[in-house]
Amino acid sequence: MSEENDNNLQLPAWEEIPSLKEMKAMKHDLSSNWLDYTLTYPEPRFLLEYAGVPFAPLGGIQAITGHQKNGKTFLMCQFMAAILSGGDTERMRANLPTLQLHQPTRESLSHEPVILYVDTEMEKLNTVKVVRRVQWLCNMDYNVEDSRLKVLWLRAELSNEVRWEKIKQAIIETHPTAIFLDGIRDVIGDFNDNKESADLISECMQISTEMDCCFFSVLHENPGSDKMRGHLGTELSNKVTDTFVSIKDKKDGLVTFTVKQVDARGKDVDDWKFEITSDAGSLGVPRIISSADTKSDDINMIKEWLTKGQQDIQWPATGVEIKEMLKKVSGVAHNEKLQANLKAATNRRFLIEQPKDEWAKGQKFAKYYLNEQEILPF
Repeated sequence: MSEENDNNLQLPAWEEIPSLKEMKAMKHDLSSNWLDYTLTYPEPRFLLEYAGVPFAPLGGIQAITGHQKNGKTFLMCQFMAAILSGGDTERMRANLPTLQLHQPTRESLSHEPVILYVDTEMEKLNTVKVVRRVQWLCNMDYNVEDSRLKVLWLRAELSNEVRWEKIKQAIIETHPTAIFLDGIRDVIGDFNDNKESADLISECMQISTEMDCCFFSVLHENPGSDKMRGHLGTELSNKVTDTFVSIKDKKDGLVTFTVKQVDARGKDVDDWKFEITSDAGSLGVPRIISSADTKSDDINMIKEWLTKGQQDIQWPATGVEIKEMLKKVSGVAHNEKLQANLKAATNRRFLIEQPKDEWAKGQKFAKYYLNEQEILPF
């Protein structure tokens, strides 16, 4: 098309576009939707951390999934206990040493964290057992209701719609820091209905944003698949900030569960394994048995090593150079251990991976910059 024709191109007036005419008739108020991008917005406040890596930002929605009887409820117990205990109890240190309330967030909260636990599936006895596991890990008195832990039991409701309305009322009344909905399937009429699913997840996002809380939803995976059930699962997976899956493994008569973070908008959290112990009698409580704590040193130790050895190499440095420096400073010789330390330092952003557009000609692997803002002053 010639330049002359371009200049003569006439776009239709909005009055001639039916869809725009309909939109004008609706007259939505956009005053709260215009984003002022000249302002400085705070970084996310993460509620939890695992092996020093934060996850589950306040204002986000999270998914817990897996096949039936694969440890989802036990994983939920771990998250709830970490939030309520802050990782400070002897039982938490013994059972879940690398999972805790994210300390910067803990310091920023104006009140103790409050959990709203909603059970739509189990009998009262089993719901109470879930609560008892959390109480045991947090050294709470079984016979005293704690204002930080609210439990809503909805198994006996006849209508999924009523369940959801009661949950929203409970959220307004309790103003929780974290909501654990076990399970979200029971608050929707048809989990394969596109509109119902989209509307429900949109409400979850609105609630978590306006209440500045974490919204954890438990939803089964489809049989024979690693996808969450129905259109509801698709909508949830598209909108979550984190998805954790629990996988059961039975070998030589021993049962363990592996936790994997399969979706993340922040830093990646390492996998961990847990078993169910009889430490609390017949209750059965989860205990982490292999995790980043057996692969890498304490994150503050890694920070100290990087601080001490930062002058020994030229930055940006290759992974091999950094591991050699860590080996020299720390005395650790095992390559797997050094590799885990390197990964932990990257996850914590003590090290920043070199962008690809900065790679030299022929360079095959990324180098790392030392993030002095994170490691100094030490």
